Amino acid sequence: MYDFIYHVRFIVENEKLNIRIFLSLEDYFTPVYIKTFEALTLKEERSFLPIYHEIEEYLVNKHIVINEEDLNLFHKTLISFNVPLPQINSVALNQYDDDLDQYNHILTPKDIVFLKYLDGKAIKDKRFNSWEEDNKLNTTFLREELVKNKLVTTSNYEYNLTKAKREDLLEVVKLYELEGHGDNKDLIEMIEKKLSTEDIKKYFSGSHYSLTEKGKKVIERSKKIIDFAHSFFRYVHKLPLEEFHLLSIKKSDYDFNGIGRLLMVNSSSDQLKHFDWDSLKKDEEGIDSESVKDDEIINYINKVSVNYNQEEEPENDNINEIKVEDLKEKVTDHSVKEIVIENESVKEEELNNNINIESVEKINQEEVLESDKKDEIEVEDLKEEATDYSVKEIVIEKKPPIYDETTEVDLDEIYFEQDQINLEKIEAYRKKRELYDKSKREKLKKDLNYRSNKRRKKYRVFKWLLYMIFFIILLIGILYLIERFELFHLPFSVRGIIQSLKETINGYKDEVIDFIDYIKAYKND
Repeated sequence: MYDFIYHVRFIVENEKLNIRIFLSLEDYFTPVYIKTFEALTLKEERSFLPIYHEIEEYLVNKHIVINEEDLNLFHKTLISFNVPLPQINSVALNQYDDDLDQYNHILTPKDIVFLKYLDGKAIKDKRFNSWEEDNKLNTTFLREELVKNKLVTTSNYEYNLTKAKREDLLEVVKLYELEGHGDNKDLIEMIEKKLSTEDIKKYFSGSHYSLTEKGKKVIERSKKIIDFAHSFFRYVHKLPLEEFHLLSIKKSDYDFNGIGRLLMVNSSSDQLKHFDWDSLKKDEEGIDSESVKDDEIINYINKVSVNYNQEEEPENDNINEIKVEDLKEKVTDHSVKEIVIENESVKEEELNNNINIESVEKINQEEVLESDKKDEIEVEDLKEEATDYSVKEIVIEKKPPIYDETTEVDLDEIYFEQDQINLEKIEAYRKKRELYDKSKREKLKKDLNYRSNKRRKKYRVFKWLLYMIFFIILLIGILYLIERFELFHLPFSVRGIIQSLKETINGYKDEVIDFIDYIKAYKND
């Protein structure tokens, strides 16, 4: 299974909202969305929703890498506009590589596909709207950038002249009082011959987009992704154009059909879980650990200790003892992750308090020992443990990101057999499809041959029948001419032949009548 990771930046810098999204596959990467907006966009729902519509496909059911500050800003914006939160497969926090930002000038896969689509289109072509709906990308700014980067131009007056409408050509002909008529091709030839280059530039510049030499080179190197953009893999199976682009670079020996099948199998693996947005809400609602003073934390610990000491317990069985072994498990990497003191008699409100403790520089071990005299923990053991592990901070460990290498390895193992089955199914379907297409072609070929042979046979019979009729007419005509002009004597004449045929027919007719009369007389008897 291929691990596609989307690296997301959603940050306000210098009163500008910068959204940068890169896609990576192992050591390969490509930008997929690079845009800058005014910071006020985050406060206007009408301005923000079209932007979110463009980037949503790079978040839903994806593995993303994003800084925590960016994620909080993005989450806050969605909540403020009541936008449903996207189902993200996993989030890796604070692992965004800032070095990616230096590659924001590279064309995205959608930019390349649109560059090919743009060639030959009029500036005010209405088909841009349908392309934007299909690809979820506004093209107004993109067209300006492509012209600015000299990948396309609107100044190719010779090309624009060939694409001009008839009414525009007639307008120029009428304006310059040119004598001539004909179709568009004739009008174009007349304009090229009778008008100067400056006049042609004046009236036929800025009407259509055409590729520059630089743009043609980009298209020439991007045939696979352009073929994939119009293939059934993309539209039927809804496969991402950007993931195809990276996989086509990694699998350079595959054609777009083979890469499409790999993507189809890769996308068929269902994810086990999604990112929990509620965990982000809890972090936002919790106490800001950086603003909590050390004195307040110590006072809270002392308060818990006093309450614990004042409880009147007849037996020690109701008190959960803290042993040295438990302390060893809690203390790692010079920090205590969690120390939980449970007491059945402690009030429910005190147990439900969620306090994030970030730093405590000093803890008075003597006060802790005095408050926990009823516990079976020896002072010397506790001192040794505290000394060995250099207890300086009590922190609650943040949850690690859902996405990590271990998770991915497990997913590979879980879905390995499923991927193999899917590949076998696809191969079996391909073979069945080939057999079906082959049999269908053979059947169609036989059907066409049968119809052709039948038609050919009828035509042959009809042709010979015409030949025979023509020959008889020709023969009768020759005999008539010989007899009429007495060219030479024949033992028979046309009139005699006709008379003989007439007598023969009458003879057969009389025999048929006699046979019918005989049958009638036989029935009467």
